[in-house]
Amino acid sequence: MTTEERQQKLNKILELLQESNYIYDTAKGGMHGKTQMPPPLGTRMNCESAARVFMQLAKDMEIENLQALYFKEDERGYGYFVPANGKLALGCQPEINSPVVNGWEFDNHWRVKDITTGQIYDPTFGTSGENPIGILGTSMETGLNFNMKTIYGEKYCIERQGMRVECSELSKALLNQKYLVNDANFVLKQMTHLR
Repeated sequence: MTTEERQQKLNKILELLQESNYIYDTAKGGMHGKTQMPPPLGTRMNCESAARVFMQLAKDMEIENLQALYFKEDERGYGYFVPANGKLALGCQPEINSPVVNGWEFDNHWRVKDITTGQIYDPTFGTSGENPIGILGTSMETGLNFNMKTIYGEKYCIERQGMRVECSELSKALLNQKYLVNDANFVLKQMTHLR
């Protein structure tokens, strides 16, 4: 198979994931190679599951040399925020949707690298090459009753109290580049439970 055919097949899998009415759900990581491929419409999955489904479908199409990549913030564990910027996670609207900022909070995230071409794919957002850039968490406070406040890039504050989410902008200044998370911040991690 040529490089062009390979990329076309992988992009087709990205389209399938985005158009199949899967529901983005951070709590659902149970997809594995024995699951029906592609999974039934409306299946709930997180970014790890999306990466696993992407890799399994590619393997079923005889595309080898894919590696799972993983972002995990340092021992502080503040995670990062991915602004929506028109993108949808598995076709779903942003979990955080406020006049201040729209997007998703991740304490970890998965992407997939094609080591044959060097291309990095983000199955959650259906992207390749132009993968979403995140904003690193710079502080976090936790309180009683599931109350959590996280500040991203010293710019945005996202506070959760149960199901309620409040967002505020702490600074009008442009984000400092040191707070941005992109493909270069992802490291190799073994993907398990493929057929």
